[in-house]
Amino acid sequence: MIPGSKTTVHDLGWLRTNGLADQIIAARESGTPVVGICAGFQMLGSELRDPAGVESTQLSTAGLGLLSTSTAFSTEKVTHQVSARVVDGRGLLGGCLGAALTGYEIHMGVPDKDSLTSPFVIESRSGAGVSSADGELDDEGLTLGTYMHGLFHNRGVRCSVLEFIAERKGITLPQAGSDVDLNVEYDKLAALVRENVDMDHIRRAMALRSR
Repeated sequence: MIPGSKTTVHDLGWLRTNGLADQIIAARESGTPVVGICAGFQMLGSELRDPAGVESTQLSTAGLGLLSTSTAFSTEKVTHQVSARVVDGRGLLGGCLGAALTGYEIHMGVPDKDSLTSPFVIESRSGAGVSSADGELDDEGLTLGTYMHGLFHNRGVRCSVLEFIAERKGITLPQAGSDVDLNVEYDKLAALVRENVDMDHIRRAMALRSR
């Protein structure tokens, strides 16, 4: 799993310097699924181009080459809450074809062109209806990239990926329980902090008005 980053080219260089890039490629070649989110997706592609020096002084950087996508960095940041749908039911996404999902985009880089194997279609951005391809899934369905953060907050996608990996390993997963309401859990955490932390002391230390 390769997560997002605000310094994509630098972090890709760090992966190479520390030998992790070679390990990721070797793991994928041996049949291990690889997923990249946002900058991680960009790293999995063929090339990252930055002619305006948005992220680094390097005009062009080779990606890991596990996906065909190439990225061009733009001076305009994309930030949207999105809703989308799974439109490719192979491999990691074999159990969730047609599933609706939500997430968010926040990135400077954009693909040079839509992939012919995009597994997702974004149906709305910040409340406005669209029909926009997102991400890439390789021929074996084992390398997945997307610009959508929060992908695994969606039960259908999460369960599909876990069940696919478990089956490949010959493991039977326990029956999944009901989805957790994150807002309820955050409220519980906030209440726990309020009950056990001297918030007035913290506000005084921060020169904020006590309540």
